[in-house]
Amino acid sequence: MDVKRFQEELAALLMEERARRSFAKDAKAHARKAGLKGKEARILAALDAGDVGYFASRREIDRRGMLRADLPQTCERLDEENRVLRYFRAHPYALEDPLAEAERVARWARQAARKGQVSVLLADTALFEATLLRARTASPKPARPSARPRRAPGLKLLRLAHDLSDGAERPCHVAIAHGPHGVEAGEVDALAWHVLRAADGKRTSTQVAALAARQAAAPASKARTTLRRLAREGFLAPLA
Repeated sequence: MDVKRFQEELAALLMEERARRSFAKDAKAHARKAGLKGKEARILAALDAGDVGYFASRREIDRRGMLRADLPQTCERLDEENRVLRYFRAHPYALEDPLAEAERVARWARQAARKGQVSVLLADTALFEATLLRARTASPKPARPSARPRRAPGLKLLRLAHDLSDGAERPCHVAIAHGPHGVEAGEVDALAWHVLRAADGKRTSTQVAALAARQAAAPASKARTTLRRLAREGFLAPLA
């Protein structure tokens, strides 16, 4: 008996809607098309289509639960837009690593938003939660003092099209950082965001402030003050 082949086809029935439709239409023909023969084909064809559908629905419920545990806001948006099954159809096989699954959801949402299949708000939410999950599973090394401004280890920067707190459509800059009380996420103003973007450890403080001021259309003095504040708050490595 080709156990591996049989298991693969059984998994397809539980995970792929197209396979279930084919099976419900003609179980014996489906088994033959799947390449099963003899005992394997007879066992598969003897399954009840209703039972297969029931167990498939239970699996979807379990998968929803796992997604909701890691991406609660994203799942809420998916439910509001009635799109969770669209994601399951696009990716019928769940990934064992929760982070990998979350990042796949974010990529799918971004591509679907470009096609107009989901809202940009959903894509923003998925990106934010996947990035937050990655930060929470990371263990960055403590920041070493640097003579040139450098972002703190593990710092993530996002530029979103929506304010996720209320769903309003407006540019939103978010920083996700490892603080003394764990991972913290919050909105930063445009100037702070440009300072953090420019702080790559290669530019001097003067160069970082000048570049950020130009990009944010702000006074250089304000950019320098913002740079010093971000260093005090731990967004940047300590300035040597």
